[in-house]
Amino acid sequence: MKETIGGDTTSIETEAVSNKEEKTMKQIINVFSENDWTYEESIHFLPEIEKLLKLICFKQRILKKD
Repeated sequence: MKETIGGDTTSIETEAVSNKEEKTMKQIINVFSENDWTYEESIHFLPEIEKLLKLICFKQRILKKD
């Protein structure tokens, strides 16, 4: 990500990352909503998603070393 130092403008690269994050968040929220999850249930489930992503990341690093 690149930002203009001392200014209020951000680069196109930073904006693209922000748009990607926003799109992903909306998709995740929609999946919970489409499957009749309450906001509270969704919030409590997020740590499980984080654990799974960390496990996948760890396994990818192990596989790349071989």
